Amino acid sequence: MQLPIGIAHEKSTVSSRVTVSIGIATLIPTLTMDKQALLQAADKALYAAKQSGRNRFCSA
Repeated sequence: MQLPIGIAHEKSTVSSRVTVSIGIATLIPTLTMDKQALLQAADKALYAAKQSGRNRFCSA
């Protein structure tokens, strides 16, 4: 969903307007789970959002 705010981003080499890309990750925690797993999943989803066109969200 795009909002028609249109904030100028004059110094960007990617877009003339400010965009938001978000990576979302959820999991059911366990006692032995490494906390980095959630952060890595969210990071991977963030880069997927950026690579698929920016200004969107992806979930892991």
